[in-house]
Amino acid sequence: MNNKRNIGIVVMSRMGSSRLPGKALKKIGNYYSLELCLLNCKKIKKIKNVILATTNLKKDKILVRKFNKKYNIFKGESKNVLKRILDVCKKYDFKDVVRVTGDCPFISPEIIELLIKNHKKEKSDITMIKKSAVGTYGEVYKVEALREIIANIKNTDYSEYLPYYFINNKERFSMKKVNLPPSLLRNYRITLDYKKDLLMLNELVNKSGKKAKDLTTKNIFKILDQNPNIVKINSRLKLKYMNKDFQKKIKNFTKF
Repeated sequence: MNNKRNIGIVVMSRMGSSRLPGKALKKIGNYYSLELCLLNCKKIKKIKNVILATTNLKKDKILVRKFNKKYNIFKGESKNVLKRILDVCKKYDFKDVVRVTGDCPFISPEIIELLIKNHKKEKSDITMIKKSAVGTYGEVYKVEALREIIANIKNTDYSEYLPYYFINNKERFSMKKVNLPPSLLRNYRITLDYKKDLLMLNELVNKSGKKAKDLTTKNIFKILDQNPNIVKINSRLKLKYMNKDFQKKIKNFTKF
């Protein structure tokens, strides 16, 4: 397929989740969590292709039924996340790709646009955020660099943690870490992994008085700045990949 910009957004999602099963279809306001993620990706300027990349598993067929009328959907590898991304890129002829995880209902169009701008300027293998609120960002990759990774790694079990294949092989890849302006920089948790996340996100939407699809990153930050009681609902939850033991374990699998 022809893509003038040769860049697309791939939203990775599946129904299986040990911490919050079926989280893609949990409601935030009147919208499914995954639906909000896709809607926010659609707001990203000058990007025509937003692809929902799910799996061939039977339990993920519901995602196809729910979203195939409005979005391009790709069904691929269930365990090998990297191969699924590369298969999407091959089909749509992407030279660069933005990876977004479906558990980020309020992914920030502004932050993604800033990442894309830096990626095109620096021509790095990976462009990522130095620091930001969890759930507001993704990463931008050169597809060629992703192909180099899959050609060199023996185990793809951890490819959902894709940035670590670059972080742990710095001598082979060029990386750009982008600093955000203060207006887009916070330390909040705006992702969906646990029941407390779902509670927090619904409290956020209720407090806003807006439809969930209309909330911007700056709207969200303003509400959370003014309502620390909402922030506290899920602030103690930790990201799995920030655990020191997990970091050591993942390095063994991602270094080549």
